[in-house]
Amino acid sequence: MNIASPPSTTAAQAEFAASDLLAHMLEDMADAIPVRPAETPERTAHRHNAARAMVIGMHPVDAVEAAIAIAATIAFFASASLHSRATSPSATEHEATNLTHVAMAEHRAFNTGVRDLNKRYAPDEPPARQRASERQKPGADAEASDTSPIPHLPQFQPRDRYGKPIPLYRFRDMTRFQRLATYGDPFDKAAWDLATEEEEVAIAEQKVMDAAAKPTEATIEGPHDPAAG
Repeated sequence: MNIASPPSTTAAQAEFAASDLLAHMLEDMADAIPVRPAETPERTAHRHNAARAMVIGMHPVDAVEAAIAIAATIAFFASASLHSRATSPSATEHEATNLTHVAMAEHRAFNTGVRDLNKRYAPDEPPARQRASERQKPGADAEASDTSPIPHLPQFQPRDRYGKPIPLYRFRDMTRFQRLATYGDPFDKAAWDLATEEEEVAIAEQKVMDAAAKPTEATIEGPHDPAAG
């Protein structure tokens, strides 16, 4: 999600980005970025640099905005780490399900932080007019009453060799590509395509195996006896 940099605050953003305060806050943030097992120091440094770039890319102009940007960034990396643990072969079905739920909560926390920062530059609207526009917005009541734990996010539905849906908690029945598509980034189209292609191949193979296993007409009638005419 991009955050536009309004011309009126460019100077303030540049000044704060170069401040010692932000540098210290970014150093503290590095301790909160998850480090994966057996990860090389180079990979850890790459992740820390990416985290710093994300915070600076949100253009904070003071310590409060920097805190929001840092919290959102930590939530993003926490979500990625939890998804990685959920797709690990060593995770049980129960662990994978719980890890995925927490990961999606972190993902929503990231979106909330970015959305709050985006609101800084939204055009001001008088409260009364704003309330009226919200009342007139179609589906406003439905959205307000939506208590779904993971709202408005696409969900990949894995299939077995017979084309039947695999329950999302049946972690052990999924292939690696299916796990990545099911528990990973819901907007990762490449992961969905790989899993779908793998499923189509398996389903086609199963159909061939089923057809070969069916008894032929000659087998059902038995061998032909030439003496019988």
